[in-house]
Amino acid sequence: MFAAPGSTAMDIAAHGRGPGTVVLPWIATTEPQTLLQYAVELTQRMSRLIALAEQVEQNKQALRQAWPTGTASDGAIEKLRAMLETFQRITTTVQNLDTQMQTVATVLQLVQQAYRSVVGSVDPTVRALLSNIHTRPAATALALSATAGLHGYVQGVRTQLDQIAFAQIATLGAALVTIAGELDTLLRTDTPRG
Repeated sequence: MFAAPGSTAMDIAAHGRGPGTVVLPWIATTEPQTLLQYAVELTQRMSRLIALAEQVEQNKQALRQAWPTGTASDGAIEKLRAMLETFQRITTTVQNLDTQMQTVATVLQLVQQAYRSVVGSVDPTVRALLSNIHTRPAATALALSATAGLHGYVQGVRTQLDQIAFAQIATLGAALVTIAGELDTLLRTDTPRG
């Protein structure tokens, strides 16, 4: 859970348009740790898939030694080779996803740190400016400008993350559909006998 510094003075000085209402709602709902945990789980699953692919490779070699010639032997070996290539593509696709998730989590942590830094340093100054009737306009200006800068930064990052996510999801989805189709074809195709 994101621990946000208090932005009460900035929110008051900005007349309800401070960082607590404009920026914090999006930041508070992002959980970089959840993404990182999912990436760890994905890596563990991929380790199991890699181990399975290694077993298939060993079985392919054992099959070639036990059954060195013939059309059926060649067909079975070809099927195992194609399966290994598919496992490799699945592994590469998921590793790319894992890298992207770690990058996104890091960016989200940077956004959260920027919020903490800006609000943590500006809010006390705004509070001090609000305490004097003659400096209240300065408090409002500082609160609004700091919020606008922070909001602009967060929106820019958010837009980039949305674009990256859309492109990555589309690419990943297309790759997985292709791989699933190839696996289906591979598993349905009969091995020649002989």
